[in-house]
Amino acid sequence: MKKILENIQDFLSVENLIKHRKLLVYFIFVAIASIFWLLSALSKNYETQIKYPVRFVNLPKDKVLINELPEFLNLNVDGYGFTLLRYKVKRSIVPVSIDMGKNNLFEVPDKANKYFIPSRYLIKQVSSRISDDLKVLEIQPDSIIFDFTQMVSKTVALKPDISYTTDRQFLVKRKPWCEPDSLILSGPKSILDKVDFCMTKHLDIENLSNSIQRSIGVKAIDGIKLSEKRVNVFIDVEKFTEATMRVPIEIINLPDSLQLKVFPDGINISYKVALSDFDKVKPYQFKAVINYKGFPSGSNSDFHKMRVELKKFPSFVRSISYNPKQVDYLFEKK
Repeated sequence: MKKILENIQDFLSVENLIKHRKLLVYFIFVAIASIFWLLSALSKNYETQIKYPVRFVNLPKDKVLINELPEFLNLNVDGYGFTLLRYKVKRSIVPVSIDMGKNNLFEVPDKANKYFIPSRYLIKQVSSRISDDLKVLEIQPDSIIFDFTQMVSKTVALKPDISYTTDRQFLVKRKPWCEPDSLILSGPKSILDKVDFCMTKHLDIENLSNSIQRSIGVKAIDGIKLSEKRVNVFIDVEKFTEATMRVPIEIINLPDSLQLKVFPDGINISYKVALSDFDKVKPYQFKAVINYKGFPSGSNSDFHKMRVELKKFPSFVRSISYNPKQVDYLFEKK
């Protein structure tokens, strides 16, 4: 490489250029002639094809497009070489907006909701958006297909996607909820039939000690329009207290020919409850049962343990536990 650079330096030295001045003059004239030839060539008219970006706007509002429209059209154009060269080498071209509100769509025979428009109908609209120095002769493909489906609507429940923790001595009184609690979805029936509910975007909150309200986005569903993009979510937080209550045991499914005594005849229930709900808790809201139907047969002559189940409790209490979970019993015949 060093040797080559030295040879080039030697050739371009003043002494060498004077020595080969005839050759240098020849190259200069060739360069000038080439420039004149290029200028002459670019000043002539040519027909060629250029790839031009497009976007289709103002599609029918009562329909949903389910196929992909072309992002580029191939334009057969006539223009000066200078203009064509500029489009060939230009890297960023502003797309032509084709207003479908100004063009009539034609139905594809025997194809419901399928339409087309001949590309020749777009020549005037495309020509008005590009350079006056170019004449659009033809557009490829020769037609544009629009495959629609009818727009339908459906109301579905909205569920909050929330992870949370509470500070000590606090609890969440009820499940987090959204306002509105439902959304109207609009889109193709084929997609809506598969949607039973929609979700908010995820929200993560730690160490809650107060009720909160947050504005949060709704997760998008491809091909579906949502009636709301943002909603409010609520978490009702309150300080709690621990309490206990004694509840009698009820025996169910016992044959009429038997009497059953259990020891003890009640259970002690421990629970957490919000301070505002403390006085609402009553014994009748709990139901502790022993189900004779689930008890093994042939075991009713001696003392045995029977399992106690808590079948009912208020929805606003938390962290429920009870004792005993098994009791002794004694059968007596009537």
